Amino acid sequence: AASSFSLRDLFFVKYEAKEGEQRAVGLHRDGSSLSFNVLLNHASDFVGGGTYFDYPVNKTFKIDKGAVLVHSGKRSHAGVEITSGRRFLLVGFIDLASEPAIELHFQDHTP
Repeated sequence: AASSFSLRDLFFVKYEAKEGEQRAVGLHRDGSSLSFNVLLNHASDFVGGGTYFDYPVNKTFKIDKGAVLVHSGKRSHAGVEITSGRRFLLVGFIDLASEPAIELHFQDHTP
């Protein structure tokens, strides 16, 4: 039922291939049951990027403007570094009433 879902957080993320700006986010797990991101600009506006998932897929997923990538917040993933341009995302965390929330443990591995 829709009432079993609750929005924990919704925020804007900017990756920019410029000195002093965030270019990537290292491997981490979110504190939510489900996580999603929406690409807000064209993929041609930047080089690199995407969402990397380690075990068991070891794959980077790239989406186009307006597309949504949804995944378990408990799945280890990373925001892949961009090497030029800017990448804009809307990121959200959703909790399920039937699952206890987990603590968020985040490490930024950008240089």
